[in-house]
Amino acid sequence: MAEQRAPSGSIEEPALLSGEVLGHEGTQVRVRLDSGVVCLAAPPEEEAAGTLGVGLRVSVSTGTGAPDGSLVYTVTRALPDSPIQEPFDREVVELHNALANHHPSTPVRPVKRVLLGEDQIRNWIGRVDTTIARLRKSRAKRLNEEFYNGS
Repeated sequence: MAEQRAPSGSIEEPALLSGEVLGHEGTQVRVRLDSGVVCLAAPPEEEAAGTLGVGLRVSVSTGTGAPDGSLVYTVTRALPDSPIQEPFDREVVELHNALANHHPSTPVRPVKRVLLGEDQIRNWIGRVDTTIARLRKSRAKRLNEEFYNGS
């Protein structure tokens, strides 16, 4: 994901945002904010970047402290009620939630049962009897030809 920055001068006062630690880059921490923006933030003054675990929920403050007027992000504190969750576990939970809330777009059609009436069964038996009689007649004719031609 590319880093996104707000235009300079768009925020006058510092704002507190929450996000999730994605990784560490040197002395800074890569954080995905709840809004989806990925940013590099400086760790709190009392902690090093490596002490903030990946997946940890943190509070991030914004300010315009850069010389060019762009936003500067600083991690203020780790949110206490957020356990560290590994990326794989997070993806499994997201997949489970997506599947649990997904309903099939085309419902399964009920099986159409064909009920045969007595008339249909009688017609079928009649056709079978006719066919068997024709086969027996052909077989008898063939056997007669073999008898007269073969001997």
